[in-house]
Amino acid sequence: SLGQGLVMEGADVSELIAATGIFPPGFGAEHIDYIRRKENGGYIYFLANLHHNAVSAWVPLSEDIASAVFFDPYSGAAGKAAIKAWPDPGMGRRRNERSPRKAVFLQLKPGQSLVLEAYTAKKAEGPLWVYDRAAGGTEVLWRHRR
Repeated sequence: SLGQGLVMEGADVSELIAATGIFPPGFGAEHIDYIRRKENGGYIYFLANLHHNAVSAWVPLSEDIASAVFFDPYSGAAGKAAIKAWPDPGMGRRRNERSPRKAVFLQLKPGQSLVLEAYTAKKAEGPLWVYDRAAGGTEVLWRHRR
């Protein structure tokens, strides 16, 4: 400890960051480029898949959210995203004892972009986001593209 702060030493930056309880969104692990903006009541993410491989994965967010909505700027489609609890990565509870963070199920084709609005308290209303395939173990019901 140093005053009201903390100095840490180690060889693995990822382990040091995890030990602080600071967890970046998991978009980088899926090679998704993103920009995040904090807004009243939540966060807005602009997501872009600038790579040659499609992404279909659960992606953890930095914060605990109550609901999330995807918007497709190309087609105009919108819908509630699938979310689920995401466990802390082997570190137990965070230093500040916040509740576990959440993950969203994300599907992006190469060259595709989406906007994600993640709400910290608000429960989103409206239709579900239409995925190419169902995301197992979710907290919402699914419908498939026909």
